[in-house]
Amino acid sequence: MDYKNVIKQYESEMIEGLQELVRIKSVEDIATATKEMPYGVGPYKCLEYTLNLCESLGMKTVNLDGHVGWAEVGSGEEMIAVLTHLDVVPEGDVKTWSVPPYDAIIKDGKMIGRGTSDNKSPAIASIYALKSMMDMNVKFNKRIRLIFGTNEETGFGCMKHYVKRAELPTVGFTPDASFPIIHGEKGILQLEFKSRLDLGDLNVKSFEGGVATNSVPDKCEIVIQGKFNSFVDKVKEIIDTHNFDAIIEVSDVCKIITFGESSHGSTPEEGVNAISKMFKLFAECEISSNLVNDYNSKIAECTNGELMGSDLSDEFGSLTMNVGTLELVDQEIVFGIDVRYPISKSLEQVIEKIKEGLSRSVISVDEKFHKEPIYYEKTDQLVTKLLNAYREVTNDYESEPFTIGGGSYARAMPNLIAFGACFIEDGFCAHQPNEFIYIKRLVEQAEIYCNALENLLEG
Repeated sequence: MDYKNVIKQYESEMIEGLQELVRIKSVEDIATATKEMPYGVGPYKCLEYTLNLCESLGMKTVNLDGHVGWAEVGSGEEMIAVLTHLDVVPEGDVKTWSVPPYDAIIKDGKMIGRGTSDNKSPAIASIYALKSMMDMNVKFNKRIRLIFGTNEETGFGCMKHYVKRAELPTVGFTPDASFPIIHGEKGILQLEFKSRLDLGDLNVKSFEGGVATNSVPDKCEIVIQGKFNSFVDKVKEIIDTHNFDAIIEVSDVCKIITFGESSHGSTPEEGVNAISKMFKLFAECEISSNLVNDYNSKIAECTNGELMGSDLSDEFGSLTMNVGTLELVDQEIVFGIDVRYPISKSLEQVIEKIKEGLSRSVISVDEKFHKEPIYYEKTDQLVTKLLNAYREVTNDYESEPFTIGGGSYARAMPNLIAFGACFIEDGFCAHQPNEFIYIKRLVEQAEIYCNALENLLEG
């Protein structure tokens, strides 16, 4: 069927709906969490708005304990699922944004705001794709369920709850990656590197950097008290003579801020790590510290684990490592580490390599979170049906399925695959300042998902 004209009629509603979602700051907030709102007020409000929208469009809806919700049409034993998430990562330093991150401002054909790309526009596109199919009187001989999660960015708690309490789909996809289609995702391993606070003679009052383990930090800040005059002189000299992207403020304390460039934690090579820059600054200042020495010799600005001997790779890609966060806890420095490892490697191999690489350092390693890699053959029926849906709309017969380091809801349940919604030629802006989506893409996404659902209904 030709869905484009029907979808086009909803374009203004899609834009308004996306703006409403973006204006809800749906970052996990444990401080406001309750039994009814397990991830805080923002994610819950986003879920509530989305389910109300779906209900107004004639879909049956369920809110499952505030963790997750869904909208459904059709009948039959089999169920096709589309999984999107409504939570977002923090906006980071608002000074790095050209517009307020939650105002959903439209400029030069783009809507700019946190969550526009990851993952609120695909949620809106899937809703109006299903509504357009309803308008076209498609025969739903299987159920189609749009599942909306609220804890994708910080642990998949929403989908763990769904799997325990609700029906698993027969097949489905998650529009939380890129077109044309993702047939494999690297393993995800989140660690904590820990070390006793040791910065030589410096008396540290506070030390922090980054906002999320799976984002490259664009800012790191340390506050020093006590005697620091000679240290200040060295820092000022380095900033002035080395064109170092940092600032220093001196009063009764000394505050130093290093700046980087944010990117998604699965592609740390595309960013500039502000935490690593801080430790580079310490080294330039010749601070006598085992921690500083070990950090710069084992981690530094290396994003593939090579310095610690953990640079694993296979035909689908290489290991990546991101130092996403730093915090000072009871005189101990805790680094939040995000590792994406090759599909053919095991968790045990990866951890062994990392621990071996740090065994003679002052840095200890604790495992916090893990997700196994997933992989589908390019000839798999699910891959070919969705790829054909993309090609029917875009006429792009050259792009092929590929693998990524990112992690999606495709790992949450069997028989799911990541399919869109980003177009590679638009660039990858998730987790970055000035995250955006081109307005024209909303209709295109929805049209692709109409074709995809139609193909799955026929299977």
